[in-house]
Amino acid sequence: MNDVTLMTVCCKINNNKNAHLIMACLLLLFSLQGYPRLIRWVLIMKFSDVRCCLEMNKRFILKTIIKLLLLLLCGLGLLSSCGGGGGGGGDVSDTAPDPGTNPVPAPDPAPDNPTPNTPAPFAISVIDSTGDTGWFTSVALDATNKAHISYYDLTSGNLKYISNATGSWASPEIVDPIGNFFEFSTSIAVDSNNKVHVSYYDETNGSLKYATNASGTWVVKNDIDTSGNDVGVSSSIAIGSNNKVHISYYDFTNGNLKYATNASGFWVVKDDIDISGNDVGDFSSIAVDSSGKVHISYYDFTNDNLKYATNASGPWVTSAIDSTGDVGWYTSIAVDSNNKIHISYYDVTNNDLKYATDVSGSWVISTIDSAGDAGEYSSIATDSNNKVHISYYDATTLNDGNLKYATNASGSWTTSEIDSTGDVGDYTSIAVDSNNKIHISYHDATNGNLKYAEK
Repeated sequence: MNDVTLMTVCCKINNNKNAHLIMACLLLLFSLQGYPRLIRWVLIMKFSDVRCCLEMNKRFILKTIIKLLLLLLCGLGLLSSCGGGGGGGGDVSDTAPDPGTNPVPAPDPAPDNPTPNTPAPFAISVIDSTGDTGWFTSVALDATNKAHISYYDLTSGNLKYISNATGSWASPEIVDPIGNFFEFSTSIAVDSNNKVHVSYYDETNGSLKYATNASGTWVVKNDIDTSGNDVGVSSSIAIGSNNKVHISYYDFTNGNLKYATNASGFWVVKDDIDISGNDVGDFSSIAVDSSGKVHISYYDFTNDNLKYATNASGPWVTSAIDSTGDVGWYTSIAVDSNNKIHISYYDVTNNDLKYATDVSGSWVISTIDSAGDAGEYSSIATDSNNKVHISYYDATTLNDGNLKYATNASGSWTTSEIDSTGDVGDYTSIAVDSNNKIHISYHDATNGNLKYAEK
C-alpha cells in the first residue's frame, strides 16, 4: 500500500461532513498501532497543501472502497503484513498528451531502474530533537555558506528556525509562537545581507504569512494577501535583485496559483498568472534568474499535469511541461547560471522521480529513479558547473522510508541512499554552496527529529 492509496482514502474522508471526527479516529487508531507514517498522511491530507489528491471517477469507486478496507485492516492489525508500494502499476490517465503542446519525453540518460551507488559520504547529524519536530523543512545558504533552516514543530505548533551561522548549530529560535495546529509549507531564502526570509501557511487562519529578521528581530507579516480566501498553501520564496521578495502560493478557496512580491516597494498580489480556469497552483516552487525574471513550477490538479509559468518575456506565460499520467507533485525549481530551468517532481502514476529541463532550448523530460516508490518531497539545486542535485524521499517500504540523492555531476545520472535509519527523508530540502558542497535538511519521522546531511 503506497502513499497514493493512503492519500486517496484520506481525500475521500476529507470530503465527508464528519471529516474531523473520522480523522481524529484514524489518528488515534494509527497512534495506538504505531504507524507514524500513516499518521503523517492523515495530517497532511486534512491540513496540508494537497487540496484533494486524486479526483476519482466512477470506475475507480470500487477500488477506492477496497483500499479503504485494507487501510483500516492494517491500522487494526488484522492483516499480518501491509507491504509498501512499488514502482509502476498506477492508474494511467485515459487522455493521451497532446503532441502539439507537450514535449515528448527523451530517452532517459539513466537506466529505468538505476542501481544505487555506494552511499555518498554525507555527514549526518540531528539538529533538533525536542518534541516531534522537523516537519516541512526548508534550507538556504548565506554568502559565507552557512545554513539556515525553517521548519515546523508539531509538539508546540510553532514555526522554528535554526542556523550554524556562528560556526556551530545555535539553539532553535521560535519565529512564530502562536501555537497553531499547523504552520506548514515553510520556505526559506537568504538575501545578500545574510538576512533571512520565510514564507509559510497558517492553517488556523487560512492565511499566507511571511517572517523576516531583516530588522534584527523576527517580524511576522500576515496581511500580504487580504483577499479573505484560504491562501498560502504550498508557498515558496525567492530573493531577487535588491533583496526583494517573491512568493508563489496556492489559493485553496479558488484553486488558483498566486504570486506576491514587494519588488515595487510595497506588496502586490497577482492572481491571474494562470487563466486556464483549472484548479492550479498546488506544489508551487519559485526561482528568480539573474535578470530578475520569475519562474514558477506547479501542479495542475484538474488535468494532473506539471505546469510552468514565467514572465521572462514580459507578460506571464504558462505551459504544460509533462502531461503523461498524473505528474507534477512535489515540484521543485532551480535556475542555473545560464538562466536555464531545472524542475524535479513526482510521477504519481508510476511512483517515479522525474526531471525536466530546457537546457537544450526545448523541454526534455527524464525519469531519474523508478526503483520502487521514489520521488516524493523532491528538492532541486544546481552547482557552479550547472550540474543538478536532487534530494527526495523513497517510500518503497511503508513506515520505513529513506532519504535519497540524485545527481548528474559525473556526466550521467546516479542515485544513492543517504540515510536509511528509521523512516527518514520526508520534507527534504537541498542547497549547494559556492564550493559545490551539498546541504540537505529533512525530517526523521521515526524519532520526530530535524536532521541535516552535508558533504
